[in-house]
Amino acid sequence: MTSIDANGRRVPLLVVADGAGFVLINGYQRWTALTRLGRDTAQIEA
Repeated sequence: MTSIDANGRRVPLLVVADGAGFVLINGYQRWTALTRLGRDTAQIEA
Protein backbone atom coordinates (compact mmCIF):
# COMPACT_ATOMS: atom_id res chain seq x y z
CA MET A 1 0.00 0.00 0.00
CA THR A 2 2.88 2.35 0.71
CA SER A 3 4.24 2.01 -2.83
CA ILE A 4 0.82 2.74 -4.35
CA ASP A 5 0.50 5.83 -2.18
CA ALA A 6 4.01 7.04 -3.09
CA ASN A 7 4.21 6.02 -6.75
CA GLY A 8 0.63 5.54 -7.86
CA ARG A 9 -0.80 2.42 -9.36
CA ARG A 10 1.18 1.29 -12.41
CA VAL A 11 -0.84 -1.68 -13.67
CA PRO A 12 -4.50 -1.07 -14.61
CA LEU A 13 -7.23 -3.18 -13.08
CA LEU A 14 -8.67 -5.80 -15.46
CA VAL A 15 -12.45 -5.78 -15.81
CA VAL A 16 -15.13 -7.15 -18.13
CA ALA A 17 -18.40 -5.45 -19.02
CA ASP A 18 -21.46 -6.85 -17.27
CA GLY A 19 -24.67 -5.14 -18.30
CA ALA A 20 -24.51 -1.52 -17.13
CA GLY A 21 -21.34 -2.04 -15.07
CA PHE A 22 -18.08 -3.95 -14.82
CA VAL A 23 -16.80 -7.04 -13.00
CA LEU A 24 -13.28 -6.96 -11.56
CA ILE A 25 -11.26 -9.88 -12.96
CA ASN A 26 -7.72 -9.04 -11.84
CA GLY A 27 -6.42 -6.46 -9.37
CA TYR A 28 -8.55 -7.04 -6.29
CA GLN A 29 -5.66 -6.38 -3.89
CA ARG A 30 -4.71 -3.20 -5.76
CA TRP A 31 -8.34 -2.02 -5.59
CA THR A 32 -8.43 -2.77 -1.86
CA ALA A 33 -5.23 -0.76 -1.34
CA LEU A 34 -6.63 2.16 -3.34
CA THR A 35 -9.86 2.24 -1.33
CA ARG A 36 -7.89 2.11 1.94
CA LEU A 37 -6.00 5.16 0.70
CA GLY A 38 -9.32 6.93 0.19
CA ARG A 39 -9.42 6.71 -3.59
CA ASP A 40 -12.66 5.83 -5.35
CA THR A 41 -11.53 5.68 -9.01
CA ALA A 42 -8.88 3.70 -10.89
CA GLN A 43 -7.67 3.14 -14.42
CA ILE A 44 -9.01 -0.05 -15.94
CA GLU A 45 -8.33 -2.25 -18.91
CA ALA A 46 -11.54 -3.70 -20.32
